[in-house]
Amino acid sequence: MVICVCGVPEEAWVRQDGRSHMDVDAAIVMDHLVLAATDEGLGTCWIAAFDPDAAREVFEVRPGEVPLLLTTLGHAADRPRPKERRSLASLVRRIR
Repeated sequence: MVICVCGVPEEAWVRQDGRSHMDVDAAIVMDHLVLAATDEGLGTCWIAAFDPDAAREVFEVRPGEVPLLLTTLGHAADRPRPKERRSLASLVRRIR
């Protein structure tokens, strides 16, 4: 399965300086979708490199909507390797 996350520019939250957060909100949606899928034992692959016009056609995107992100969703063909995670101390710097 492939899921398309779309945004509606006219409905997006806009900061006081005029910056639209449509892309940020779409990324949050995709992140939550990927986390939920993972929790259900499904695999995903976040895709941002695609032809928006082709996506509009394939996903029957309505006028005013913008296709922003895609993800595949399904059962992985193999098991992922164990993750090697960096320690929290190596990622976070305490500022005093």
